[in-house]
Amino acid sequence: MKSLEKVLALKISADDARAMLRALAGIYDLRLADAHLPSDKTLDAIKLVGLDEAVPFVHQGYQLLDAAVSSLYRICSVIEKEW
Repeated sequence: MKSLEKVLALKISADDARAMLRALAGIYDLRLADAHLPSDKTLDAIKLVGLDEAVPFVHQGYQLLDAAVSSLYRICSVIEKEW
């Protein structure tokens, strides 16, 4: 992820590159939290992805997928536009 952030930072600002990867970083943190003992980082990861904890789990799953796909789409558009 850090390597991808550096590549994106060559094309856009470093802050924009970091923001573009924010959801993917949160999803990765959630994956780590699922594989290990629960921690306070789970709540931080949920906020990083932008999940609404008030909605049912199936809707949270949709939000998670939407955040991942949207991030990947934005990353691809930056890479394609510049090359």
